[in-house]
Amino acid sequence: MMGSDRWMLPAVALFGSLLVLFSTSLGIGFNVDSKVYLEGAEQLSTSATYQGFDPWTGKISPITRWPPGTSIVLTPFVSKGQRPDIPLRIFYAAMFFLNITAFSLVLSHLIQARYIALLLIFLFTTHYSVVSVHFGVYSEPFFLFCTFLGLHFFFRHLEQDRSWLLYTSAILIGLSTLFRYAGLFTIGGFILYYGYAFLVGKGSAFKKGVIFCSIALLPFVIWSVRNWLIAGEFSGREIMAYGNELLQLRRTIAHVTRWINPFLTESIWSKAFKVGALLLLAYVSQPYLKAFISKHVDHKNNHHTQRIFLLIALMPAYLTGYLLHIYFLDPTATSDERTLLPLGIYALLLYGGFYHHRDGLPNRTLLRRWVGSAMLFFVIAVNFWYTLQNIAGLYQSGIELNASKWQQSEILHQLQAYPKGLKVYSNETAAIYFHTKRTAQLIPEKRSFFSNRPNADLAAELKQMKQTLSNGGLVVIFREYELIRSRWLFSGAELAAMLNLKVVMEANDGIIYRLLPD
Repeated sequence: MMGSDRWMLPAVALFGSLLVLFSTSLGIGFNVDSKVYLEGAEQLSTSATYQGFDPWTGKISPITRWPPGTSIVLTPFVSKGQRPDIPLRIFYAAMFFLNITAFSLVLSHLIQARYIALLLIFLFTTHYSVVSVHFGVYSEPFFLFCTFLGLHFFFRHLEQDRSWLLYTSAILIGLSTLFRYAGLFTIGGFILYYGYAFLVGKGSAFKKGVIFCSIALLPFVIWSVRNWLIAGEFSGREIMAYGNELLQLRRTIAHVTRWINPFLTESIWSKAFKVGALLLLAYVSQPYLKAFISKHVDHKNNHHTQRIFLLIALMPAYLTGYLLHIYFLDPTATSDERTLLPLGIYALLLYGGFYHHRDGLPNRTLLRRWVGSAMLFFVIAVNFWYTLQNIAGLYQSGIELNASKWQQSEILHQLQAYPKGLKVYSNETAAIYFHTKRTAQLIPEKRSFFSNRPNADLAAELKQMKQTLSNGGLVVIFREYELIRSRWLFSGAELAAMLNLKVVMEANDGIIYRLLPD
């Protein structure tokens, strides 16, 4: 962004940061993953070991299910055993500023029309799927930052063919796997790219591909070896066929279309909109797709064509990796705006690369130009409105475990009165940890949360729970989660009947139980 409009990018990035600060006015977002990140950061700041409280076992154990990158970055914020809310809010707002800047760097390799680039950056900044991952103690901002910089240096490598640019890109993509294991899907996209480059006759493609993937995979390999040596597992997941991929595929398709219009539902009008949008997109894209696959395009030496193919390769690699992850490793993963965010971002970059670069792409007809521009303005307008509506709600009610309903919880307020060393069981451990700074063990599962199979150790776990409660422990049941988690957790009434529990405190949001003497 040069010339008189050079101030516009910082202005848009600053606007994005202000959106984050405004949305987190009642406190930064916090969920189960956030609990692990901060617990891991606390352990790293005091003992240099990455471990945390396991709500399933009630013990401090090595963390393997979550990669360590986010905890490492957050260590300065918990070095004194505290979680200062305002510094965390400012930090994540600053991360959004950096991510907007990094996104613009990637886009600068794909597009020469400055004002179209600014429109795409504004869409990125105000799209709820993007801005919302900066509302809480999440790993996505760091994952995106490494990915964007990795793509930027790789695109520079295509233009200048410098080895250090390739190595830097590989290191950054590798580091992204230490924030989210989804970084492995990104590496899969690069494997597809290098396979394509080898097929079109780039003699150095095979060698460079081996070098890139070896460097990029190294952080994950080191982390996996660490997990195996200290915990006997690679990522805290059991490999098996769970069989819900068709349901997740339908959800994935639904969420991808909501990137265009987040107000879409399952109504007939929404379905008609999806069909119409796809037809218009095909109409606008046809000459560019035709030009891309043309025999007259120098796929071997055309840098822009290579950039386009990498973006195309990243999309099926991410989607395939994600569905395989659900099918074999984690059936509890949900297809939502956060998990599918990279797909939307790659599509946005691809839009800029296909429609607005001058290198060898055909001139559009006037009609196609107007249709393409109208679609872009529509997507910007509808998503900006959706984001403003959601942010207004968050400003009033708060985010996740920092929402006003948790800050005003009667159950959590009563729990504060009990001694810190008292053993607590609950159907929601993260809220207790966040608001009372005490650890709670999850009540025994009736079915496995991960595999949905009956809990073979249920009798032993109930016996152990009863023995623990006999020493004065508490059972804290939140009403909201009795329904949400009824598939795999017992209700308070069921536990009371099985263990002979009595109610010692009842409120609108939950119940506290203790064990009746035999």
